[in-house]
Amino acid sequence: MDRRDPSLSLSWRPERGWLIVNAAGELSMTTRAQLRAYLTLVTSMPGSDPSRLVIDVSRVTACDAMGLGALFGAHLRAACYGGQLHLVCPEGPLLHVLDVTGLRQAVPVHPTVAEALPSSLTPTARSSGTVTPAPGGNRGQREADGRG
Repeated sequence: MDRRDPSLSLSWRPERGWLIVNAAGELSMTTRAQLRAYLTLVTSMPGSDPSRLVIDVSRVTACDAMGLGALFGAHLRAACYGGQLHLVCPEGPLLHVLDVTGLRQAVPVHPTVAEALPSSLTPTARSSGTVTPAPGGNRGQREADGRG
């Protein structure tokens, strides 16, 4: 049985050592599991680096609290691997939601993919949003995978 929700389209590509995931459509209660499963799949492929993740949400048309939670889970997962999630979100309603909810304070947001990937950018080059996992535990990973 295909459980993908047609209201969310996901694709990926490698670029300059980073994994770029493009999301289009809705990030919501009905699509959060699809996003999580997709991110788990693409970040666990041989040769991919789960600490170097950019999610382009410039074509997301709606995002509820569950969708924001899925993005924050991706941020926690990248942090568990010593990296940081970067979002691509130009001006618009979703950027306003990221501001109002405080997610923009935790996750760096860029207007374009090109600006999210300057040649000098390393996974920890920007201090905003860096999360250090607790010693002796992997709680952030469990939360990112929906098990926490």
